[in-house]
Amino acid sequence: MLALLLTLLLTPTTAPAFDIVDLLGRSDDSAEVTAFVERHMPTTEISRFGEDYYLLSPEAGVNLFFANVNRTLTNVELSNGYAGPMPNGVRWEMTRREVERAFGPPPMIDVGVDDVALIYPNRKLHLNFPTDALTDGEATLEWILLFDHEPMALGEPTKPRLQFRLVQPEDDDAEPMTDPGTGLNLAVGRNVHLDERDLASVQVMLSPHDDRPLIAVRLTPEAGEKFKVLTAEHVDRQLALVLDGEIIFAPTIRSPLGDTFVIESGGEPDVSDVRRLAGQINAARFALPE
Repeated sequence: MLALLLTLLLTPTTAPAFDIVDLLGRSDDSAEVTAFVERHMPTTEISRFGEDYYLLSPEAGVNLFFANVNRTLTNVELSNGYAGPMPNGVRWEMTRREVERAFGPPPMIDVGVDDVALIYPNRKLHLNFPTDALTDGEATLEWILLFDHEPMALGEPTKPRLQFRLVQPEDDDAEPMTDPGTGLNLAVGRNVHLDERDLASVQVMLSPHDDRPLIAVRLTPEAGEKFKVLTAEHVDRQLALVLDGEIIFAPTIRSPLGDTFVIESGGEPDVSDVRRLAGQINAARFALPE
């Protein structure tokens, strides 16, 4: 018994591995945040925005953003050269292909002017690469944003992930789906007329009429011609845009369309939700070949 007690006393205990993601949601005076700042941010500057503020440490390659009167940590920015604990086992030398091997294809991709973000909401990760990463799986990670997203329910994606399918007047050879705009059950035809390979650009914009956030879509010239014929032949029919097996938009075709159109959300759409949907569409567009 004494030998067992001595063994238990002398056996070192292993502390749980620290992940910087765990700092999100903590207040600026919490023990965890204070210890991180003292250890990994030797010099700091403060930049204030009303009740919110950034704690900046350019020398260490890390910025912390604290929001609202509770001063909770909502964003962490890490630049290449930051040498502290990394989130989710990410490494600076990782390529886009290595990231996708580790975490799977990103549920969302945000395409900026100078960079591309692979977004993993359930891991709270924005992994930012140069724009070459849209087609080059060997492009390497440049900077990281940690942000506390709402969790996403992720299922097995269908291939192709984005599908343009006509709603059938009857249930014959159709798949039942729910229109998120109306809540009605629709019989969606199984024939895929266009998919993500037919998209030339996907951008979030504000309506010039009422500033509602929209997604502006432009098709390739070949797909635009095909879309014009499809919509001309099916005026007054519904066209379902299906992403990963769920309808995201099911407008009624009122007249022939060309190579540009907009995706509108019903009700009072939040710009963050619209950006999220555009990111999911871009993730389908820019998936790396297997």
